[in-house]
Amino acid sequence: MMKAALPLITIGLAATPLALNHAPPVQNETVEGRWEAELGNWDNDRRVHLEMRTRIDGDHWNTGFSVDDDEVPGLRTALERDGREEVAFTMRKEAGTIEFSGTSIGDEAYGDFVWTGSEAFRSAMADLGYANLRTRHQFAMTLHDITTTYVRSMQDRGYDVSAQTLVKFGIFHITPAFVDQMADAGYQDIDDEMLVKLKIFGVDPEFIADMNAAGFDDLELDDYVRFKIHGVSTAYMNELADMGFTNLDGDELVRMRIHGITADYVQEMVDLGMELSTSEIRKAKIHGVTADFARELSRSIRESIDFHDLIKVRIHGIDAGFINEMHDMGLMDLDIDGVVRMRIHGVTPAFVREIEEAGYSNLNEDALRKFRIHGVNGRFISEMSAAGYPDLSADELIKFRIHGIDADFVRELEDHNFTDLSPDDLVKAKINSGWWRRR
Repeated sequence: MMKAALPLITIGLAATPLALNHAPPVQNETVEGRWEAELGNWDNDRRVHLEMRTRIDGDHWNTGFSVDDDEVPGLRTALERDGREEVAFTMRKEAGTIEFSGTSIGDEAYGDFVWTGSEAFRSAMADLGYANLRTRHQFAMTLHDITTTYVRSMQDRGYDVSAQTLVKFGIFHITPAFVDQMADAGYQDIDDEMLVKLKIFGVDPEFIADMNAAGFDDLELDDYVRFKIHGVSTAYMNELADMGFTNLDGDELVRMRIHGITADYVQEMVDLGMELSTSEIRKAKIHGVTADFARELSRSIRESIDFHDLIKVRIHGIDAGFINEMHDMGLMDLDIDGVVRMRIHGVTPAFVREIEEAGYSNLNEDALRKFRIHGVNGRFISEMSAAGYPDLSADELIKFRIHGIDADFVRELEDHNFTDLSPDDLVKAKINSGWWRRR
């Protein structure tokens, strides 16, 4: 199935320099290629979509666009009939003529085409300053119906542009009427690149008037383009105003839209009882704070949650599942700050289970964090037990790790005939290791 494509010719079009003299008459040029057509819905309208592929001057071309029925007579009728049949139709434009032939099967068709450039058009374009018009440009002007009348009208408005730019104008339907309308809106002498940008993003006098009525007047055209790109509209402004956010500047509106903040999201925060500024709402959205997340967290922690708590837990990857698991481990008295501290130091449910399996259950938050900070884990506890220290207290385990006491150190002492030392003596031996190693 063929997909709809933007009406863009997909290779670069080199700019054609303007010339003052006429090019000598040339024979009609031709281009051959393949085409496909499909009947479908575009812009809420049942239209024929045409795609064409060819090579010109060694370059591959692939372009697609919707066409009116009168541009491809008989094609829609063939596409609307069931079955297979041969089709032939002609597209006639001032710049050239395209003969199509092929086969239709249901609502799709395909075949070959031959384009023949108009010598009269080339001669008239030379009179307008486009001597030696390149084949690729004339072919594109045929597809996008660039006429000499159109070229003159644009030149009368100050657009004495390259052939490549004329093609762009045709692709994006930039008309003399659009230029006039923008001038009436207060924007004259718009450069050709900005004209294209305005059309691509749908900035027109009506949109500008809406923005002006909303208090955004006398902006640069780039500002209106930025509004369009990010979906800033008067409807969006009104929705935010209903939430109490009025008189937002353009930059703040754009930032809100960039981060996907809708009126529904703002309402969620309001329903949670949070009176947030726009910057706080953006921060909440950036970190993935939602109403459902806030409610689940509040139920798990069993206390009220404020905005700053929500941000903290999201930054550290804490969710209701993590908190519930910690509760299951017996840590029922943790508040938000306690949960965050545990997460920061890597005290996870898996770590708590590991310590419990090593014989140390019901440790409080402080002891668990110190275990994690100083590297007391199940393996260390097991190794010290095997070395003859099976019933150490939590504080003794931590002290051993602080001073670097491990099973290897115990064995070294035994090699020097120091055995059955108490935990305190082990620490003293570590601190004063010089004297006994010399014995």
